[in-house]
Amino acid sequence: MKMANLCWVVVTLTLFLAGENSVAATDKEQLADIVKFIMNRFNIKTQVSVAVNIPMKTTQNYLQEVFKKATTAAVKRKLNQASVYPGDSSDNTVVVAKPDFQERYTDHAEARVLENIQPLADSSNATFLVFYSFYSPCGSKCTNMKNKNNIISKIDELITKWKQHAFVFSRVFDKTGTGITIDKAESVEALKQLGNSRIGHENIFRCYKPKNKDFQCISCFMDKNVVKECVVNDD
Repeated sequence: MKMANLCWVVVTLTLFLAGENSVAATDKEQLADIVKFIMNRFNIKTQVSVAVNIPMKTTQNYLQEVFKKATTAAVKRKLNQASVYPGDSSDNTVVVAKPDFQERYTDHAEARVLENIQPLADSSNATFLVFYSFYSPCGSKCTNMKNKNNIISKIDELITKWKQHAFVFSRVFDKTGTGITIDKAESVEALKQLGNSRIGHENIFRCYKPKNKDFQCISCFMDKNVVKECVVNDD
């Protein structure tokens, strides 16, 4: 699959709150469990976008309940048809898409999810929103406010529907499909632009398996400065 012009995979999730009416920091261990579940369920190894509402108050098997309609087979069938799952209002918890490659234009996966996310926004009460991306955001289009097809404008419009949210990615987008290396400065700037959006610096994470370590989630900003692990692949 081409990697040029790809940006990131979107996933909407929810995590625990510290108290009944308080806003808590994201639980990184729970976030890691959610991301692993999603990656395994949909066999995510490249650009796919997933959006899912997870209740703030969870039970032991909450992930199975949340994804009961979005089965592996149902999602695979839609993606193989170059369609968006579910493509209608039949599932107000999960949205899944991959890029749609046209002859002269690529409709990015995250943009396709945003176009179909309204049912989730309408049922966002008591849920926590997270954007999960297999790749970190690209700077040429996705986070470039000068590009009319950027997704930050749409994110800013929708993000207020949720009281809590996070953006998560697993792999740094550091090389195009034609093998051209992306300058690290571009990756840094892309994350900064995302942090300056209504997502917020404190809500951006990388969830991945570092070399010789367990799968984990880390914060991508320290005092609004991008950390190295979020702009460099270590393998």
